[in-house]
Amino acid sequence: MEENEPQMGDTTPIRPPVPFPQRLKASRNDKEFEKFVNIFKQLHINIPFVDAILQIPSYTKFLNEIMTKKRKLVDSETIALTEECSAIIQNKLPPKLKDSGSFTVSCTIGNVEFFKALCDLGASVSLIPLTVTRQLGLKELKRTNISLQLADRSIRHPMGILENVLIKVQKFIIPVDFVVLDMEEDVNIPIILGRPFLATAGTIIDVKRGKFKFQIGENEVEFDLSKMEKYPSFTDHIYSVDICDELALEMSQVNFDDDSLELCLNGVCLQEEQVAEMTEFLQAQVPYKRRNAYEEL
Repeated sequence: MEENEPQMGDTTPIRPPVPFPQRLKASRNDKEFEKFVNIFKQLHINIPFVDAILQIPSYTKFLNEIMTKKRKLVDSETIALTEECSAIIQNKLPPKLKDSGSFTVSCTIGNVEFFKALCDLGASVSLIPLTVTRQLGLKELKRTNISLQLADRSIRHPMGILENVLIKVQKFIIPVDFVVLDMEEDVNIPIILGRPFLATAGTIIDVKRGKFKFQIGENEVEFDLSKMEKYPSFTDHIYSVDICDELALEMSQVNFDDDSLELCLNGVCLQEEQVAEMTEFLQAQVPYKRRNAYEEL
């Protein structure tokens, strides 16, 4: 006996209500507004505009929104900014810092101390003037055929090379090869320490903090530009003043002498107030009357 299977009829699927139906209404209004804008742009004088408004009531609403500045005729456009523009708008740029100054170090060669030796990453060699080598008593120059191009694009030929010159920087003694150049000595910065010396000393430069350090093995020495001593540019000149100017002498007499009559007798120029004061003082004195003296006979 065959069992009769229940026949399933066609059932209509249940459609759940759309959540937030007002969003669909807003998108539909936007489409109608876009259509209205396109028609409004094609509007000419010979079109019966009043009839169009009466026939399409929604256009009246859109026109009212335009007049009350609730909508704009120009469509808004989203522009994707680059990473650089976004960083500027969001204030993600780092603050600008001032110049920390040149990186100089105090060192000693032999018995001569140099208060400022320039540590220059832009120099491929270490430079020393010929006059300084004579001052140090270093005369064993090795001949060389190299030529140097300076910052002003000029070409200079050095006198020679001083090899294995020992420089003492605090507790470190570092060997360096100097290129000797016949040039005028800079009193402020007499020698330049180039990249080979900085590499030998294990130099680490922190421009932001204004600090740099020498690191050799496990030992290191740190230098702070803000705490380094400031030395004058000229250390071999002494000035003195041994002549007193006439005007300075005259003004000193005016300032230190209080007696107006004495100043007048000394021939010092007086101001009008002092002359008036002296005149009043003389006029206020009682005139002296000389009396005749008689002797008895």
